[in-house]
Amino acid sequence: LGGPWGPGFPPPPSLAVTHRDMVEVPYRVRQVNRLWRVQSDPAGAPTLVIHQDLVVRSKSHKRMVIGPKGKCLGLIKDSAQTDLSEHFGIPVDLRLWVREGSQGEFA
Repeated sequence: LGGPWGPGFPPPPSLAVTHRDMVEVPYRVRQVNRLWRVQSDPAGAPTLVIHQDLVVRSKSHKRMVIGPKGKCLGLIKDSAQTDLSEHFGIPVDLRLWVREGSQGEFA
């Protein structure tokens, strides 16, 4: 991944969603960063924008990660977004998608 790393913005961690966030979801969830960039709002304040896929093995695992009415995924997002904002010291806009992966993605 390329990105705007530099002082104060190290390369992305391999896992933006921590184990603590994964208590209610399947053990095998692979995370794939699709976007990692710092954007400035009109006033020039930085926001770290992260788009990430949560890749699961099956439809049933996908339903589990998303949860009823998206509640589980929302909790994962909120917790990870808060942790990342605290870690980097700037607001984080975290967008998560859940998809089924191929067997090769879990090798």
